[in-house]
Amino acid sequence: MVEPKLKVLLFESVRELLFNVVKHAKVKSATVRLRRIHGDQLEIVVADKGVGLDRRKLSSEPSHSAYGLFSIRQRMELMGGQMAINSQAGKGTRLTLTVPVTPTTNRPL
Repeated sequence: MVEPKLKVLLFESVRELLFNVVKHAKVKSATVRLRRIHGDQLEIVVADKGVGLDRRKLSSEPSHSAYGLFSIRQRMELMGGQMAINSQAGKGTRLTLTVPVTPTTNRPL
């Protein structure tokens, strides 16, 4: 069972990633895939075939243009998960969120 706070976190994260597609990718569609992996992990992939991300904007420090991605990455890491970004100019972007499903005590959201 996925705890309610984790559900909200994942919903908000996917919503932010889809808003980024609308604002920046210059495409009319994206895909979202959810699956359970390794028994106790959820993996969510948001992918598009748009213009791609500027890797210079994806530093470890937040910037105005990439604050949403920075925030998602930080929150995933606080939950024991991660965010991976795979992007090529003109070929699109694939963002993968992975997070443990099983509740762990003292995990802030």
